[in-house]
Amino acid sequence: MNKVNAVVSRKVKVIALFCFVAIILISFLKVALEWEDAEQAYYSQWFRLGYDDQPPLYTWVQILINKCVGLNRFSLAGLRAFWFSGTLIMFYKLVTKFVGDKLKAEVGVFLLFLIPVFIDFNFRRLSHTSMMCFFSVSLYYVFSLLIVSKSYKNYILFGVILAGGILTKYNFLLILPAFGIIALFDVEAKQVLWNRKILLSVLLTCVLISPHLYWLFENKEYLLLLKESME
Repeated sequence: MNKVNAVVSRKVKVIALFCFVAIILISFLKVALEWEDAEQAYYSQWFRLGYDDQPPLYTWVQILINKCVGLNRFSLAGLRAFWFSGTLIMFYKLVTKFVGDKLKAEVGVFLLFLIPVFIDFNFRRLSHTSMMCFFSVSLYYVFSLLIVSKSYKNYILFGVILAGGILTKYNFLLILPAFGIIALFDVEAKQVLWNRKILLSVLLTCVLISPHLYWLFENKEYLLLLKESME
C-alpha cells in the first residue's frame, strides 16, 4: 500500500464539477422526466422504510434534498450528479492510494469516460446505481485505510459505508465476497477481516439495516421483487 497524500487534484475537481453541472443541464433539456427521476418525484413524497424493488436510502436522501430546495428538476438531477461526481473523487483517492502516483490516478479517472454505458446512463438517468458506485468505491477506499490503520474509527466507518451500500441497492451485496477472496491471497487483507474489531463493523451494519429488513419481511411480496432485482 502506497502511503501518499490522496488530496484530490485540481484536474479531477474540475472534471467532477463539470460533470455535476452537465448532468443537471441535461435534465433541463428533456421534455419529460426520466423513469428514475419520475420514480423519485413520486416516492419522495413520503418517508417509508422501503420502496418498491429498491432499498430506501436514496429516497431518504432525496426527501432531505427536497425539503431544502423543493421538488424540481434541479433537486432530482442534482442528487444524481452529486453521487456521480463523488464517485470520480473517491475513485481518484483510491487509485492514488494504491499506485502512489497522482498522474496515473488522474488517467484512471479519465479512463472511466471510455466506458459508454457508465457515462451515458449515469449522465441521463441512473439514480440508485450512481449511489451504489459511490459506496462501492468508498468501501474499497476505507478497506485500504484499514490495512494501514486498524483503528476503531476506520472499522466504524467501514460498517457505515457497508450499511449505506446495502441500503442503496441490493446488488451491492454481490461485491462483498471479493473481500473474502482477497483475504485468501493477501496477508494484510486477512489481518483486517480477522481482527476482532470487524465485529464492530458487522454489528453497526446490522443495526443500521435492521429497520429496512423488518419492513422487507413484513411485506413479503417485496421479497419476490428483491429476487428479480438480483437476477
